[in-house]
Amino acid sequence: MGSLTPGSVFAGRYEVQRLIGQGGMGAVYEVVHRETRRRVALKVLLPVLVSDADARARFAQEASITAEIESEHIVETFDAGVDRESGCPFIVMELLRGESLGERLAARQRVSANDVVEILRQAGAVLQETHARGIIHRDLKPDNVFLARREDGSCRVKVLDFGIAKVLEQAGLTRNTVNIGTPLYMAPEQLDGSRIGPATDLFALTHIAFELLTGESYWEHEVRTAQSTMALLRAIEGGMPELPHARAHKLGIFVGEPFDAWFLRGTARDPRQRFQDARELVMAFARAVGLP
Repeated sequence: MGSLTPGSVFAGRYEVQRLIGQGGMGAVYEVVHRETRRRVALKVLLPVLVSDADARARFAQEASITAEIESEHIVETFDAGVDRESGCPFIVMELLRGESLGERLAARQRVSANDVVEILRQAGAVLQETHARGIIHRDLKPDNVFLARREDGSCRVKVLDFGIAKVLEQAGLTRNTVNIGTPLYMAPEQLDGSRIGPATDLFALTHIAFELLTGESYWEHEVRTAQSTMALLRAIEGGMPELPHARAHKLGIFVGEPFDAWFLRGTARDPRQRFQDARELVMAFARAVGLP
């Protein structure tokens, strides 16, 4: 199976409208259900991965891992299965209108401190739920946090892509045996293969908050100057060369010692020294930037 073309029908009931986007494992299309005429999002595994048993297992996990969690901050799944004709696994989800944090940042749009708190609060709410069930996302980044528009114009945060999540209670998944993630947001335990846990996701959320507030990742200078991915990883592994307030000041965001203390705790090398739940992290961030 190649790319789906507009006007084609997938799985006998979904009319393809357009390609929304493509990632490392799957492509997402806007489709219309032929019977109900409802517009939904169809995610299919990339053709090159259809025969990969591990990729198929991760893809199937995405459809089921959050099924028992009722939260407006998780994308609702309507259907899932394997297309009989192509043998391609698929997931049908609610169609989101809005933009990801990655798209907003790519447009060089900073986020006000008040809005950062609200985004963190909503994203933190779903992390509270998933962490309580032993589900660790492992790849939180701006591209995986979506600002969906409600009918009244307000934003509802959706945390996307639980396809590589680890379920800690599941046998054989108590260690991070495969380094999956995005280097700018990856905790030390993901880089060295140590045990992961809720603090792993909170490490990433801390870096996301810095980027929203300042408009750039803490590691942007290293990204620009590193000669290779390995060089970037070595720089990150070596630790922060500057206090976060110093890098924020260069970008015109003036924060002080409380912000440094918050960021350094959120990104502590030892997971036990980080915030232990999302609510605590969000409240501490608000205090650090002078908000109630």
